[in-house]
Amino acid sequence: MHFPSFPFAEMLLFYGGVQTGFNPFKHNPVEYAKKINIPTLVLYGAKDERVSKSEIEQIYVNLQGEKELVVFKNSGHEIYLNKDGADWNKAVGVFLGGRD
Repeated sequence: MHFPSFPFAEMLLFYGGVQTGFNPFKHNPVEYAKKINIPTLVLYGAKDERVSKSEIEQIYVNLQGEKELVVFKNSGHEIYLNKDGADWNKAVGVFLGGRD
């Protein structure tokens, strides 16, 4: 949306929390991952300025089931199809049905 992330992201989180009755600032995906024991495909854009590789790796390590981490070298915090479409299609296809 080309707005600075601060303070707009925090405002959106706050407003969404008010609308839905929860506190989004207390969410902890690293802890939530410990309860996931189904096959999980974790996708990450190497140029992401909002989520660090360390955060993604912590989530990945805590996943209990079969898991795969795919890093898209050209993408940031965005739709991966825009810059890594072929790699995204391959990763998702293999994960869902074994197609390459």
